[in-house]
Amino acid sequence: MFILDAPTDGAPDMSLTDAMWSTAVFRDAAVRDTNLDSASPTTPEDTNTVLRWRFTDRFALVSVDSIFSTIPPGAQIISAMLQLDLNSTSCTSSLQEVAVAWTTGVTYNTFGAAAGVDASDLGPVIVASVPTNNPTLIMDVTASLGAWSVAPSTNHGWIFKPTGGGGDCTAHSV
Repeated sequence: MFILDAPTDGAPDMSLTDAMWSTAVFRDAAVRDTNLDSASPTTPEDTNTVLRWRFTDRFALVSVDSIFSTIPPGAQIISAMLQLDLNSTSCTSSLQEVAVAWTTGVTYNTFGAAAGVDASDLGPVIVASVPTNNPTLIMDVTASLGAWSVAPSTNHGWIFKPTGGGGDCTAHSV
C-alpha cells in the first residue's frame, strides 16, 4: 500500500485532480513490483505475490507508475509512506530510488544497461537501513515523491537493496 498526503483547503469532496487535495491510498492494483534473482537470471518474477531480497543476489522492485496520472505533476507532497507486510526479520537492506526504467517482465539479466544491479541503476538512498523489527514495514518516501512530482519521468520506483548479512527477506503489499 502506498499512502500520500498533500495540502488541503478544507473544502469537502475534493478530488485528486483538484489543485488542493488531501490523502490518496494506492493499493495492489496501482502498484507494480517484481524480484530480480541472480539464481534465475532470465525468469520474470512479476507474477510472484511475494517480494524477496537477500544478500547480494536477490533484489525487490516496487513502483507506482500511474501516480502522476492521478496526482497533478508539480503537486506539493506533504508526506508519502510505503507500507508492506514483512514476513521475515532476519535480513538487512536499504531502500533506494531506481535510476533506470523497467517494465513488466524485467529479469535480473535485463535490468539496467548490464545484467544484474549495479551503482548506475540506483538513485538516492531513501532509507539507509530498512527496519525489520516490526511485521508492518512503513517507510517515508516523501523525498522521492516530491522529486518525482517536479519531474514525473524520473519515477522508476524503488529497489530493496540488500546490505550484506542476514537472511532472506520476504514481504507483500498490504
